[in-house]
Amino acid sequence: DSMELMDLAKLRLLKATERSQCLGALLETRQLARLMFTTESLQLQLSAVALLDVERRAYRSYVEQNKIDESAWRPIDHNITRRASRALWGTRGYLRLLTPPDLFQSALLDKGRDAIGLCAAANEAYPIEWSLRPMLEGHWPGERDLRPNYARLEALLTRARANCRLRYLGALLANGRFDRDLPVAALFRWLPWSRQLFGLRLSTLNFVGFDNYDSSSSR
Repeated sequence: DSMELMDLAKLRLLKATERSQCLGALLETRQLARLMFTTESLQLQLSAVALLDVERRAYRSYVEQNKIDESAWRPIDHNITRRASRALWGTRGYLRLLTPPDLFQSALLDKGRDAIGLCAAANEAYPIEWSLRPMLEGHWPGERDLRPNYARLEALLTRARANCRLRYLGALLANGRFDRDLPVAALFRWLPWSRQLFGLRLSTLNFVGFDNYDSSSSR
């Protein structure tokens, strides 16, 4: 649990003042953040960014208490952690079936390198989009043709599988075991028109990724 890891790190930083281990506690906190960044979990990576902010506040407290010299440690600037958090959320925000094609292309496919946090975003996004695929991908007269949208997701998935571990997602793909326990009556999952209506509504639930860009504090 990322919150438990954060609490343990804070306790370590607090106890360090009693044991004259401030520099060691900062080193261990930084290493824990590095390890969390190596996971392909969006929540753990976001927690790693938050942990770097905790580390910076602890460092400032140590300096003010004359526990360490100011030159003994170099914290990560808040502007960097703020931007890192927005970048992680932004990748997840764009990795959606209904992202307009030009935005999807420029944000996720046209880059010379993978988007920041792509592996973590893929682990979170694809199980949702693939569970809705039977409701959305078919094309009856009068329905919206979403096959090009899924083609873009497939192209990005190919790139992600080449550069990410994706063990969780890979196992789901290998077994085709996506969550089908959707809050839609079974009949409406297959009826033309109604199935796509319900599928589109489910696809837009829990839309996240750009809240920080609306906040004046994030500028």
